[in-house]
Amino acid sequence: MRIGKADAVRMIRREWRELITVYPSDRPWEMPFAAALSSGIPMLAGAAYGRMGDAVVASMAGLVFLYLPATPLHHRMVTIMACSFGMICCYATGVVSHLAPVAQVPLMTVAAILVTMVCRYYRVGPPGSLFFIMVAAAAAYSPGMLGDLPYRVGMLALGCINATAVAFI
Repeated sequence: MRIGKADAVRMIRREWRELITVYPSDRPWEMPFAAALSSGIPMLAGAAYGRMGDAVVASMAGLVFLYLPATPLHHRMVTIMACSFGMICCYATGVVSHLAPVAQVPLMTVAAILVTMVCRYYRVGPPGSLFFIMVAAAAAYSPGMLGDLPYRVGMLALGCINATAVAFI
């Protein structure tokens, strides 16, 4: 099937219009601002102390803020703390899989399956299991040694605490 020049131009115009159209959002304006804070505060602290590697790890934990549901405060806190725990477990799994390259693929596969199952069971909305698996994969391919494991996991945990505090405020 051949597409004529007029059809191609029409298709490009339609796609361009779709690309530049701004749709209204049902989220309050505070949500993107707070999400930027939960990832940005660790980066600011890392820049201030000259520890950008640690800041990147802690700012990845800021992604946990995106799992915040639009429910009463007590439910939001339980949800974000459970997601923080899952994020820490996934990151630790990724770090351990980096230390044992033979087990890297099986560990990451099991982690992806378990996280996806849990997210589907609890009907976690978008982004679902995406950021959990992304954090595990980032940890799996980051350089480090066995002695760095508690420190790196602790940095991610501090980032999760920061995201939880931003969500609480």
